[in-house]
Amino acid sequence: MESYFLIIVVLLATCVVADLMVRLMIRLAPVLGLMDLPGERRIHTKAVPRVGGVAVFLALLAGIGMLCGVGLLGRFPSFLAAGDQLWWLLAGALVLVVTGVVDDRHDLSAWWKLGAEVLAATLVFVSTQRDFGGFMGFQVPWWVDYGIFVIWVVALVNAFNLIDGMDGLCGGLGFIATGILGLLSLVGPSKGDALILAVMGIALLAFLRFNFHPAKVFLGDAGSMLIGYLIATAGTLTVGRRAVVAGVLLPLLVAGVPLFDVMLAIWRRSARKLAYEGEGRVPRIFGADKDHLHHRLLSKGFGQRQVALLIYGIALLLSLIALLPVLAGTSYLAFSILGMIVTGLLGLRFIARIELVESREGMRAILFRPMKSGVVAIGYFFYDMAMLVAGVWFAMWLVGRVGAWGLPLRLQVVMISTFVACGLLGLRFGGAHSRHWARAGVADFVSWAGWLGCGLLLSFGFLSVFFHDISYRVALTHLVGAGVATIGLLVPRCFGIVLRESAVVAGHRRHPSSDRMTKRTLLYGAGNLGELFVFSLGIHKGADWAEFSFVGFIDDKKELKGRVIRGFPVLGSLDEFKELVVRHRVEAVLVTMTELPAGAMGRLSELADAAGVEIYEWKAGLGVIGRAMKSGVVAVRSGGANGAAED
Repeated sequence: MESYFLIIVVLLATCVVADLMVRLMIRLAPVLGLMDLPGERRIHTKAVPRVGGVAVFLALLAGIGMLCGVGLLGRFPSFLAAGDQLWWLLAGALVLVVTGVVDDRHDLSAWWKLGAEVLAATLVFVSTQRDFGGFMGFQVPWWVDYGIFVIWVVALVNAFNLIDGMDGLCGGLGFIATGILGLLSLVGPSKGDALILAVMGIALLAFLRFNFHPAKVFLGDAGSMLIGYLIATAGTLTVGRRAVVAGVLLPLLVAGVPLFDVMLAIWRRSARKLAYEGEGRVPRIFGADKDHLHHRLLSKGFGQRQVALLIYGIALLLSLIALLPVLAGTSYLAFSILGMIVTGLLGLRFIARIELVESREGMRAILFRPMKSGVVAIGYFFYDMAMLVAGVWFAMWLVGRVGAWGLPLRLQVVMISTFVACGLLGLRFGGAHSRHWARAGVADFVSWAGWLGCGLLLSFGFLSVFFHDISYRVALTHLVGAGVATIGLLVPRCFGIVLRESAVVAGHRRHPSSDRMTKRTLLYGAGNLGELFVFSLGIHKGADWAEFSFVGFIDDKKELKGRVIRGFPVLGSLDEFKELVVRHRVEAVLVTMTELPAGAMGRLSELADAAGVEIYEWKAGLGVIGRAMKSGVVAVRSGGANGAAED
């Protein structure tokens, strides 16, 4: 009972100290020159102190000092406080806080910050030398363990640093992650760690009182780096090294939202670099932008408090998904994996639209950028060889396990060599190394598959002669090997097509970005020309149709309703035009047919005139003509059957 009373007293005292430290640092910030001024990438409109991280760190030191002073840490087992490890952990935190303060004051280069992050991670790693080579319950070389640990710490530090762009966001996510880790420690063998994590959480909670919108103080780089560092190290030392399941799900558990946001940022900026390379304006992969998750939610009309609470909810949901097998048993791991997959698909569907658009532009730049055919052919050749070897090796292993068919090493080499050589010969005749696969059609894939099959039949014939028998084991090996290898062989050949098509749909069905106003447009005509128009979207630059976002098709054939054409749904017919305009907030119609049914244009004009919707016409092959002066738009009418075309 005495211990619980002391814990409550220490936590309350930590909360008071954190409150006083925040108030003190707010007063000192102008003197220290630690003020965050409004700017292009800022969403606040007045100068705000960015010293919250220093206050949180001082409160953390005070709380841990009180835990040691009353002897609480010695009463409970703790991984964090074992030996002098806690002091090394705090020394690494001090390195990052000092680096963050200097960066907030003088804008350090990214290399200096990276060096400080690596140093802080190294201090913690060295202090845990008894665990060298232990990673998630497996024994690995110490230098592999060290590399993984440093990468993990640096990734989390930068993830929390990047997401610190809105009132209450970084601190709130840090509090949630700290609480989840504290819960894991409490139900596990390291209850002492729960005390340290509780002190961290109370310090962040006291800070959030001043940081929630409208914020009176910001964390600054010192605070965001400190939170990422403490969560990365505490999470790894508490559960990450010891439990395979916990280690696998640890990123999702402690930093699902920040890590997802930083992965989107790297994806987005890498695609932009590919898209604009050679045009004199190459964006930096680690450069800043305003397309982070919180920026997107703000652009949709949510307030800062609403965005913060929504992201808190997402973080809690991800934590629950990751906690399920940790608390309920490894038998529930499949449900967690399923939850991760579904969450990832929903994230790509509703969040990663900008990344898909940028990927489309990057893919387009690659497609239209000249590349030496010899380099491409050599790359495909060695990749195909590796896939064929992997396929036949797996087939031999599987057939050997199932059919108890053991082959000596010499015969295994003969089988692999023959299978790979004949497979490569068939691929060569099928033009597998010379075709432009990003623009391939069905005929290209049929020819490729046919010649590959011929090559493997030739391999089967040679091996049957070699073994002096037509063996079902050899045939089964070829069938399994061909199936496995084909999957690997198709991946690079189909990936570009899939990415391009998905990027086209994502880029033109909704607003591509938060700062671009577009006309929500219906496509009239879901026939061959309508499909041709959608195909043309993948050829032209995204800027060519930047003023439009297409919501789907309408067509006079009512039986087409509900179909999906190259990713765009057929929403209905002209009879449902008024309802569709209201439901989808339509501002324009683009006619993609050359010959309309009798009276259809007049009726469309009347409906558009009544709804205040513009009508555009697209003519394939007419080039850059008409009002919009891009991509074949040849006329526009502002309602009315006899509206004059504008030049």
